[in-house]
Amino acid sequence: MKKEAHTSHIPFVLLSAQPTPIAKYLADGVRTAARTLGCVAYIEMDIFDPDQFLRHINKLLVQKTPNDKKNLTLVKESGE
Repeated sequence: MKKEAHTSHIPFVLLSAQPTPIAKYLADGVRTAARTLGCVAYIEMDIFDPDQFLRHINKLLVQKTPNDKKNLTLVKESGE
């Protein structure tokens, strides 16, 4: 997705919703792999909340434009 000119500006987000114990154990490795692949956000929610998810996504879309893609950084968001 990042190699294609028409999709390279789209922020790539990784969501972990209702992670199992093994998923929580592997979360740091997954976060590192996501960063390497160009992910701009790692959202982790113990219980999926669509409103909270939408707030996270809207923050990314409002704050970052295609011209800002070099400034995107991976952040860890934790659910409740």
